Amino acid sequence: MLQGVHRIKGRISNIYLVIGERIMLVDTGSPNDVRLIVDSLNALGWTLSDIDLLVPTHAHIEHMGNARKIKLLTGARILLPAPRISPIKDLFRSPRFLIDNTWSIYAGIKNNPSLLLHPFMHIRPLKADIIASDGMVLPGHPGWRILFTPGHSPESICLYHQESQALISGDTIISIGGKPALPFGVLEQERMQQSLKKLQALAITQLYPGHGEPLSGENLVPAYP
Repeated sequence: MLQGVHRIKGRISNIYLVIGERIMLVDTGSPNDVRLIVDSLNALGWTLSDIDLLVPTHAHIEHMGNARKIKLLTGARILLPAPRISPIKDLFRSPRFLIDNTWSIYAGIKNNPSLLLHPFMHIRPLKADIIASDGMVLPGHPGWRILFTPGHSPESICLYHQESQALISGDTIISIGGKPALPFGVLEQERMQQSLKKLQALAITQLYPGHGEPLSGENLVPAYP
């Protein structure tokens, strides 16, 4: 896998350290995952203060839950595809998504019971310090660029490194049983189809998903059924 990308297996979702001169944190984990992030940084010879950029891939709580706290601790800037994103916006727009998200909440609490102690934590909208545009190169992290990939949620993004053919996919693509898969919840089916076609046009041989094990090889972008 790509040197400089370090996966932290959070209690619910994956968190990625993208290490260069400074560190970009892609997804910030669910409540009480901060200790995992600190310990992983220390094991690699870095500290929390070395993080300069926070990039949640979308607004679900296990992906943006600690962004505000880490920003307060580090002063790192938050990059979002909009001036703000909300973990509860659009939740009830799709019956299918609501059912799938209910199961996701159940699975999250099962894997991380401490969420029950934080029923109202981290649900406020998260504000951007940097508003991303589609195709934008990540400031301070050359080679990485933002791709807008709505479908799982309206604000979903991926991060792509063309030279290494690596994609950090958030929940646009996850992995199950060693294979790429679609997320359990899809809010906007037509936009998800378009996002997958966009990704299929790229050379991708390394996949860093929001859930499941990282994958390498060919055909890492599934087709929409």
